[in-house]
Amino acid sequence: MTNTARPLLVFDLDETLLHCQEQDFRDAEHTTEFGFVAVRPGVDDMLDQLSGHYDFMIWSNNGRPYIDKMLSLAWPAQHTLVDVFTSSESSILGQNGMGVPYFKETRKVAKKHPAYVMDRILGIDNDPGVYRRNYGNLVTVKSFTGDYDEELSRLADYLERISRIQDLRKLEKRYWRSGRPHAPQASTIEP
Repeated sequence: MTNTARPLLVFDLDETLLHCQEQDFRDAEHTTEFGFVAVRPGVDDMLDQLSGHYDFMIWSNNGRPYIDKMLSLAWPAQHTLVDVFTSSESSILGQNGMGVPYFKETRKVAKKHPAYVMDRILGIDNDPGVYRRNYGNLVTVKSFTGDYDEELSRLADYLERISRIQDLRKLEKRYWRSGRPHAPQASTIEP
């Protein structure tokens, strides 16, 4: 059975699309009750480039008031979100009090939104540890700490190239910056 839904990109917020900290910093653009905020360069352009190929969602390991505030600063209104997951949808994993306190299980997205199947969901996150049970669904980006970078521009080009591949989990995505899609055999690409 061929899936007809567009693929879904699940974006993290902190250190992926923006940076927020309590102390003021050189490139801070906004001041909020949560701290000083800089939006990563290229968010708007990336979403414009990818909106014809993907649907979008946010999953942040923060609470809803924080997420709503950050989205008001960083997310362009013309790009609809399928959903917003908070820390309450994240799973808790700890080993003797150590380890990643929250992690993101892609199956929860597919369960809540059955139009999106696991092989067509990609998480975009700076922390691979939060996808420890779903590495095949992850594209890792460099952490954004407020300094200028072109990470999202390069990411948009890569994601556009792979958007027609049916099973995105089979791609080797660790080296996405090399410019090659590391695609599986051509038979897995939609016409």
